[in-house]
Amino acid sequence: MAFTYFQYGSYPHPQGEVNLLRYDVQNRLSPRGFRLSAIHTMHIGGELLGDDQAAVLVRAAEIIDAYAIDDVDATLFDNAGNASRYRMQTNAGNNLTGVRVIQKSWPKGDYEELASQRTFAVTLQCEIDEVYDQLISFRERLRFIGTGGPRIADFEYATATPTQQIINTFTMQRIIQSGSAVGWGGYPIYPGPIFGGAVLEHQDQREIDLGGPQMMGKLYRGYEVEWRYAFSAVSAQVAVPNFS
Repeated sequence: MAFTYFQYGSYPHPQGEVNLLRYDVQNRLSPRGFRLSAIHTMHIGGELLGDDQAAVLVRAAEIIDAYAIDDVDATLFDNAGNASRYRMQTNAGNNLTGVRVIQKSWPKGDYEELASQRTFAVTLQCEIDEVYDQLISFRERLRFIGTGGPRIADFEYATATPTQQIINTFTMQRIIQSGSAVGWGGYPIYPGPIFGGAVLEHQDQREIDLGGPQMMGKLYRGYEVEWRYAFSAVSAQVAVPNFS
């Protein structure tokens, strides 16, 4: 298909001035291996023509001014004047960043450059939300402290051999349940205390820590939560952390 013209924001290029050199889509995956978003990169290039140097410089100034701003639409139109699939809509509901100009260049230095022509290239980019699973990451740990066995005290003396003494035949086992999770579009649901019944939680030591999300450019993403529960048990426990 032949395309007639390209428009960036309110600036329409003349017919045939711009070529789509390349359009890349790179998927961004979560630590759990699922798609979060796709980074779209549009490479365009063209050649300004004029009757003389003054005309070429005027057109070059237009290009400089047009691509000095971000956060506008970029569209390649077909012969019938319809927007093609090679399009970046900055206010689309799934556009995380808006459209950004990440590179501009005037790649040639030939004799003809600035005399009757000027070659230019521009790279545009945006990140599109394509989340498959809202849970970006999840990790939990169980820490077991002690076995319920005896407590031994060590005694050291100035001039005598050290000694040991059992001061408690039985002791409590302490257990720490801790973890973290990150949600893409909001705070994830995190697990509650893994133990109950005779294994009592020290609720006065419970910790829930909420981290703020990251601004991607237009939308917030990445909501973090951390948790920590402390328990005491009268006998040794066996358990595994939550998986997700």
